[in-house]
Amino acid sequence: MIVAAWSQLHAVQAPPAAVAPEPEPADAGETVVRVRRRRQSAAATRTDASVARDLPGTQGDAVRVVESLPGVGRGSFGSGELIVWGAAPEQSRITVDGVPIPQLFHGSGLRSVLNGFFAGSIELSPGAYGAEQGRALAGLVEIGTAPMREGFHGVASLDLLDASAAASWQVSDRVTLGAGLRWGLIDRLAPLVASPDTLQYLSIPQYGDYQARAEVRSSETSRWTFFAFGSRDRGENRFASDDPVRARSLLRASEFHRLSARYTRQLDDGARLAVGVWLGVDDASRTEQVGPYPSSFAETDLRGGLRAVWQRSLAPWVRLSVGLDAEFASSALARRGSLLRPAREGDVFVFGQAPAGDDASDSWSVRQVQAAPFVEAPMTFFRDRLRIVPGVRLETALTDVSRRYPAVGDAPTYGSARLEAAVDPRLLVLAQVTPWLALKAAGGIYHAAPRPSDLSAVFGAPTLPGARSLQALGGATFSLGRFVTVEALGFVRRVTDLAERVAGAPTVGNALAPTGESLAYGGQLTVRCAPTHGFTGWISYTLQRSAVIDRDGAAERLSDYDQTHLLTAVGSVRLPLGFSVGARFRLLTGLPRTPVVGRTFDALTADYQPVFGATNSARLPLIASADLRIDKRFRVGRGELVVFLDVLNLLNRPIAEEVLWDPTYARQGTITGLPILADLGVRGEW
Repeated sequence: MIVAAWSQLHAVQAPPAAVAPEPEPADAGETVVRVRRRRQSAAATRTDASVARDLPGTQGDAVRVVESLPGVGRGSFGSGELIVWGAAPEQSRITVDGVPIPQLFHGSGLRSVLNGFFAGSIELSPGAYGAEQGRALAGLVEIGTAPMREGFHGVASLDLLDASAAASWQVSDRVTLGAGLRWGLIDRLAPLVASPDTLQYLSIPQYGDYQARAEVRSSETSRWTFFAFGSRDRGENRFASDDPVRARSLLRASEFHRLSARYTRQLDDGARLAVGVWLGVDDASRTEQVGPYPSSFAETDLRGGLRAVWQRSLAPWVRLSVGLDAEFASSALARRGSLLRPAREGDVFVFGQAPAGDDASDSWSVRQVQAAPFVEAPMTFFRDRLRIVPGVRLETALTDVSRRYPAVGDAPTYGSARLEAAVDPRLLVLAQVTPWLALKAAGGIYHAAPRPSDLSAVFGAPTLPGARSLQALGGATFSLGRFVTVEALGFVRRVTDLAERVAGAPTVGNALAPTGESLAYGGQLTVRCAPTHGFTGWISYTLQRSAVIDRDGAAERLSDYDQTHLLTAVGSVRLPLGFSVGARFRLLTGLPRTPVVGRTFDALTADYQPVFGATNSARLPLIASADLRIDKRFRVGRGELVVFLDVLNLLNRPIAEEVLWDPTYARQGTITGLPILADLGVRGEW
């Protein structure tokens, strides 16, 4: 197979002379030439799964390398949140072979939802990506699956977090089948290493996931790929109290399932056609009880989509890419409880504080159809030293809500429909100034439809429009020899029309309004060492600010997800006798919180109420964590056995996950995460 050279690890969009290989092996008995098109992003970090799974901090789970990539913050333990350049998790998008999924990690954040056996590459684009992708206001994570190998291949692993097994089998020259299964064990381990007080506040999840895959080569130039996969999570925690008014319980459950079919064909005229369709179901629920106040939320989504891309070279210096990205979703939702719970981004509250006592309920349905034709035309000039990629995406969205106003008795209800269309231009420029210096710049406009959970006639606003994001970045890449590169980036992201709570008493059908605006900006410096002499590693530092204005005239405040400083250092080295040693160190600013500056006593309820300071004017303590990985490989016949030890929170430093107050708001404490955790396991491959 003839391919162009490309770094296996952390291949940020290369200077114009680089072309990435298609990670597919040639079939036996034929000569196949596959050249993978260059990614249309100036800040994308691409990692090969075979390298990522051995890095410290991943615990053998290749997809978890995303947590260590430049610009990625840290969410609270158990949230599994993906925070990219200070953006709220719901503003980023995650796909597997182009199929969107609702979450990247299981509830614990210690495992991804995709078995690493099927992962081929992991790519993070924190912003300003090309016209092929959309419907995200911030970052984009794209997981590409790996083609299954010839013959029979399998892997099984067992450690203190979970047990998993996966295998693939080449049934014939044209058909290969594969399957995988994983089941979490951490819910049984956590009570052995964490204190009972910690377990009252942290939700330790039960989780599992599955995969089934079939590859069919219908001819020498075309193939079909079928992939079914899914994930399930459940977490519960209960805070007992002698005072029943202060007792608290929380139960969260979520699952998703996906079935996709993808057809690719190399046409006789040199063009390439790829068509994929998918169907899926998402289900999420949350039930909370704070004293006598219950609240609940449930959402079930039936989803599907179509993606078709046609590519062809029009001349030696220009290639045309035309496609259609379409999705639909039918959602059924039900909610009961306070209008102010669960808290939204920017809400002022104290962890465990009882709701105000209001009680409302609603059930509604939402249907959304989105279609986006797109065009890109990558062009190269001056012997491939200058690369310009203009693109445009026509984003259209039809949103139909079952109920425009709350139900009143037997009065008939009517819904609300809204059609939105926007032209989203994108541009990427890469210039190889010298053999050791490359400059880059990118920008574009991005749109995302409103979330169904915000379209309630009671808890939200059925007429909410989608939000708009303007993103731009620029920087330079310096090559220091063959293996070391230094990348400097500056970025800015402005999001408008964000759904925010209406100030004062909300009117009927308008508890939320599109008045929010956020601005994130900063700089990032990354030093990478490509795999050489058994060593792989990188150091990245991000200095950033993420702020929000809730409505016209309101003061600017920090976003709930602002982390000013993000420092990550990762390194791994292969030693003689089959040993490998790696370490990861992270230093991050704590997430913002609103301080309690006083208290009042309510004589009617005989209870204390907090007095808050400025929104998000305080922070959780600085986070400093270190992880260590040691593994030893043994050859066993035609297979390999790997014994590994992953030590999380090696320094055993308490990591503050949340602020906790006593019932009188006189004494403050913190809820800390898990202490040092040593994960010993074994993985066999054959």
